[in-house]
Amino acid sequence: MITNFDDLKEDLRQMIACPVCKQELNDNLSCTKCSRHYKFERDIYLLKTKLSDQEFQWNDIYLDPAKSNQRRQQYSSFINDETKTVQKKWFQQIVQEIEKCDGIIGDIATGYGDFYKKFIESEKIFKIIATDVDPNVLSFTKSRFNEKFNLDIPAVATDGKFLGFLDKSFDWLVSFAGFSNIPEAELACGETYRTLKKSGKLLIMHSFVGENSKSAELAARYNLGDSFTESRFKRILRKSGFMNISINSVGSALWSKNPMDLLPVEGDEVEYVIIQAEK
Repeated sequence: MITNFDDLKEDLRQMIACPVCKQELNDNLSCTKCSRHYKFERDIYLLKTKLSDQEFQWNDIYLDPAKSNQRRQQYSSFINDETKTVQKKWFQQIVQEIEKCDGIIGDIATGYGDFYKKFIESEKIFKIIATDVDPNVLSFTKSRFNEKFNLDIPAVATDGKFLGFLDKSFDWLVSFAGFSNIPEAELACGETYRTLKKSGKLLIMHSFVGENSKSAELAARYNLGDSFTESRFKRILRKSGFMNISINSVGSALWSKNPMDLLPVEGDEVEYVIIQAEK
């Protein structure tokens, strides 16, 4: 269940910042320090920098309402039963964890809104803001949720490595598989830490592969290596300042061949975990 969005949108306007300087924006959405100008289009704050120009962008075919369900079904057809069983358990366990969330929540790398949807379906009231580096997928997800749940969710297009929010903005930051798609995990974890309030919490649905696996080797080539193995990602979280880091393994399964996904690599074992940490 989601709180009154009008109130949340007022909160959001006071939270957004220049992703470069981390300073407030004036009424014209210009940075009060460096004068960089940002936009508000399609009911989405566009707080991206040129540093993010090469980041992941969703293929238009996945954002076509007539084709998106077909593509998701096609993707699912490549996932073996063992993996589907573990992933089902993964989502069942995260439902218990989100009941602990309160205050203002930020969803990092919202994408299709699979994690955001769990908050909507809960009986508890939440204040949650959607974020993604690609404004097009945010627009798609906003439209889909408006149609299905009659909700106009607040959204910010911003890079996980350069978050367009003031320091100490969130009580909780959550993400479903988002950190697996953000290069330079150290920057992303640092920004997560910066934008959490004191004693703020991090809750992530994540997956790991073996240290010497083909998946880890390929991830390193795309500057994703720090987030694909448990020891390296845990080290990054600690380096960023996080305490009380817990990594709860839900289960593991061998990844089957999937021509629609670069990672993981066929035949590698993937461990599905829920990560929690505190500022």
